[in-house]
Amino acid sequence: MRNFKEFKQSYLKERSEHVDRNFFTLFGFFYRLVGSEGYWLRFIERETSIARYGVAWLSELLSKNAVTKSELNDYMLALKNTNSKISERSNFILIFVSAISVLGLSSLNTVFSEHFSSPPKGFLFAIAVIIVGVLIERVRGQFRIAIHEELINVIDRCI
Repeated sequence: MRNFKEFKQSYLKERSEHVDRNFFTLFGFFYRLVGSEGYWLRFIERETSIARYGVAWLSELLSKNAVTKSELNDYMLALKNTNSKISERSNFILIFVSAISVLGLSSLNTVFSEHFSSPPKGFLFAIAVIIVGVLIERVRGQFRIAIHEELINVIDRCI
């Protein structure tokens, strides 16, 4: 599986360069905002070349018996199971942040009005830090799910 780890690292490097250069930029945002068909065609062309690269590398590993179909199936199953767990956690985070936002922040004036003229700033800061922290966790989880889905697609194409 050492060769497969090299494949994964190389594939993720190609993916990261492509996404960072074309998706997470001001130009990418602008082109998606105006619905530029040319942007999406170039984006999909690059996605296609990255997918072909991944399939070719993985097919070569299979032909050299550096990795077996059984190992790939096991790895794909692990990726899918991990995605399920991340999705479950992501759903919990969404419910948690919604509950804090709706129940916690909207009723702070009612709760604290008996004791203070306004809620303590430290308390508000702590709630804000918690909300930002769990939202960052959710974004990173969704990012990991996307990576896993791409790897699953490449593996599935080779098997």
